[in-house]
Amino acid sequence: MLLWLTFLIVAVLLAVTNLVMSVIGRPRLRNWLTIGSLSFTAFEAWAQYNLVSSYVTRFDYVTISQTVPLMNSMLIIFILIMVLLNILANLLYKSRSGKIGMAFEGREYRSRSTDVVVEKKADDKAKETSENK
Repeated sequence: MLLWLTFLIVAVLLAVTNLVMSVIGRPRLRNWLTIGSLSFTAFEAWAQYNLVSSYVTRFDYVTISQTVPLMNSMLIIFILIMVLLNILANLLYKSRSGKIGMAFEGREYRSRSTDVVVEKKADDKAKETSENK
């Protein structure tokens, strides 16, 4: 019954910890905190759905009519806040470190495009032809 509340508290704690870690510049657990926060947000949405489905199986339509409208707006607001907190943490870390963000943390970004290789080969061929003349 209180499973959704547990998931909510854990998701908020992970999001706030992620935000604090981003502000103080400790990137070590930042990716895991983001993943955990968003995962527990999804678990919280699932627990809310599970709660309503248990009301449906018991044919408790009065409780559904009292619960669902408030729960729907509360769930939308909660999910928006959690996503925005995680985006803010990522932006704060990006602005402090100058890196591209989560996906490239700790690595140098290199394009996998072959355009550079093709241009280099074309330049090499142009040099060879000019040397051969």
